[in-house]
Amino acid sequence: MSTSSTSTLGLTLGFFHHFVELHGGRYAFQGLSTKDVCMKFVKPFTASSQLSLVDHVLRNDPESDLYVQPATWFVSHAWNYMFLDVVDALRDFFDDLGVDSDSVAVWFCMFNNNQHLVQGQVRFEFWVDSFQRALTSIGNVVMVLSPWYNPTTLTRAWCVFEIYVAIVTDARFEVAMAKAQKEAFLDDIKDDSAFYKMLGTINSEEARTAVPSDRDNIFHALQQANLFFADLDRMLFNVLEAWMLRTIQSQVNVSIGDDKAQWLAAMGAMNIDKRLYDEAKVCFTDAVHLYRQPTGRTDDPRIWKAMARIGEIHVNTHQPRTVWEPIFQKAMAHQTALLGESHYDTLTTILLLGQAYVVGGDIALGLSILTKCFQLSDGVYSDERPLILGLMNMIGMAYSYLNQLHEAHAWRQRCYDRAVRALGKTNPLACFSAFNLCTSQLKLGEYIPATLLMQDVYESRRRKHGATHDDTWFAYIRLGHLYVFQGKYDTASRILYESDDARSILSSTTQLQCRLGLGMLYLSNGEFESAEQHLSSVHQEYKLMLSATHP
Repeated sequence: MSTSSTSTLGLTLGFFHHFVELHGGRYAFQGLSTKDVCMKFVKPFTASSQLSLVDHVLRNDPESDLYVQPATWFVSHAWNYMFLDVVDALRDFFDDLGVDSDSVAVWFCMFNNNQHLVQGQVRFEFWVDSFQRALTSIGNVVMVLSPWYNPTTLTRAWCVFEIYVAIVTDARFEVAMAKAQKEAFLDDIKDDSAFYKMLGTINSEEARTAVPSDRDNIFHALQQANLFFADLDRMLFNVLEAWMLRTIQSQVNVSIGDDKAQWLAAMGAMNIDKRLYDEAKVCFTDAVHLYRQPTGRTDDPRIWKAMARIGEIHVNTHQPRTVWEPIFQKAMAHQTALLGESHYDTLTTILLLGQAYVVGGDIALGLSILTKCFQLSDGVYSDERPLILGLMNMIGMAYSYLNQLHEAHAWRQRCYDRAVRALGKTNPLACFSAFNLCTSQLKLGEYIPATLLMQDVYESRRRKHGATHDDTWFAYIRLGHLYVFQGKYDTASRILYESDDARSILSSTTQLQCRLGLGMLYLSNGEFESAEQHLSSVHQEYKLMLSATHP
């Protein structure tokens, strides 16, 4: 045996395939989870030696040099996954890396841990040491996810522990999916709500173990390391988002014609979510060009869906009405003719147009359009998709701008309740609805419930984006506003001065909110000159940004 005794050994993926063939081939493994395979095949196979499968092969297989090698990847997965799905996911993952998958050795808990000890009285520390030493030594983690939008892996506390070790050791962290799951992802990601659905499922704090004391011990280890569940979740957000972007880009690279245009549109939608508007505009512009082939065609409704997103980009980058209005109107006219007024894509364009009018200051027109759109949509389309919640949020905003505060609050409360019911509190759309509801509560003087809800929003954004993201700072600053209104000036001062110290990394809008909060704080403390200076400058800048008549 040529492998070093100091290496963390694993079995090659080639051995995984060999093991399957030894026990009847893929047919014999159909429908079997990793746990099933352990009980049906691994434990009987190693019964004579009472060793782990890795050690058993090392001692007894004449081809151990071929199969037992220093592990270069640590595999994190849930034992209720179908074993063949895991094997196929790993094969596809290594193939995508451009390496010979059969030659890659991995640390796989069912094979590396002695399964004859599992049922015995083995201390928690033994398993912690086994996982931690292996992961630290290997330095590369690949987590198998299934299904992609609600992966079981993330509900298992041992997998959470593996993420923790990956963070503290600065290990490379990647994602693998079985072919069927990857195909589902590629199909689902074309739906605007798919990414939100996935984000809403990630909550490592809710993870469980088969042995309750293991969960307690794992979470104690995280606390000892001063690591929060939000840190784990954010790492997963980042890894999954990066994987999604790489996967979509690879589809763009290998596709042609309409297929390429669809992937460009999917990439553009993700860039809008990330506020990368220049990149998003390029994607949608290129998609429109491909959809129009042969040159000049106008009868493909996907052209107008992409054009509506270009109009949305113009609104989000504060372009004048003369730029975005004709784009929306033309897109809406073509979609109505091609799809009908009640089609989801047509209604989404109407939502974007109504939103543009409200944000641009033509509130009565925007509200009229949004209300009609809601009447056509409600009860027809699911609350799980962005359309209904988007309409309710914007109608609430319009009423708020019109100073009809109770009507605004009613719309926003209903919107938040429906979002939580359909998607759960941690979903980004529910979080956005919560933020808007807080705004209405603040305006009505309901400071205590607003503060509690804004604290949830802040924690949710911190978990998703991290403490330094602009959205997180914005929610934090709004908390500062709420503490000013409650007369809790020490807490407000700490938040607002901390935010002001970070102004170099804040967007212009978030900086204005910080200065507004400081102005209110100075006014409350009787520092009238400083208050006048801050509030006047904020007022002037908002006039330049939005117009002098904007509410």
